Amino acid sequence: MADEAAGVMDKVKKSWELVKPNIVTWVIALIVGGLMNYVLLGGVALAGWTLMIQKSRAGEKIEVGDMFKAFDRFVDYFVTGLVCSLPFGLLLPWGIFYCVDKKADFMTSIKWSLSFFLKNLVPCIVNILICIVLIIIGECACCVGVFITAPIALFVSHMLYTDLGGNTAAGEAPAAPKV
Repeated sequence: MADEAAGVMDKVKKSWELVKPNIVTWVIALIVGGLMNYVLLGGVALAGWTLMIQKSRAGEKIEVGDMFKAFDRFVDYFVTGLVCSLPFGLLLPWGIFYCVDKKADFMTSIKWSLSFFLKNLVPCIVNILICIVLIIIGECACCVGVFITAPIALFVSHMLYTDLGGNTAAGEAPAAPKV
């Protein structure tokens, strides 16, 4: 468990390095995504943020407009976001990450996300706890800090996805965690 936490802390540092040069873009994207969430478009917002994460990790320039590219596959992102958020949101990020990354349909993404979570239970739980701590820290800073900690939490979760499961094809189960 300590190794998992150390690995996640390395991801937090790497995430901050990716967020820092685009902090204004991320703040605006979080506000836009938050507004989308109020009208039940949380899955679409998360898909938009995922598109931004992928571009950022590839070294490409990100823009707030990248979020709206998620409307191209509205049904898949909306349904995946809705269903994966039901069990306390534990499956949400990975289902959307998979749906965006593999261009998979919502049913395949939901099944894959459940399989990913169950096969990588400890790393996923550690990831979730670290992300919760990040969000709490952001909220404690007069709620303004969440504009910094939320994108870091998204990057951390995306890094876990790519490290443990992002290399599987649509319909395949994710690999078991590395020991």
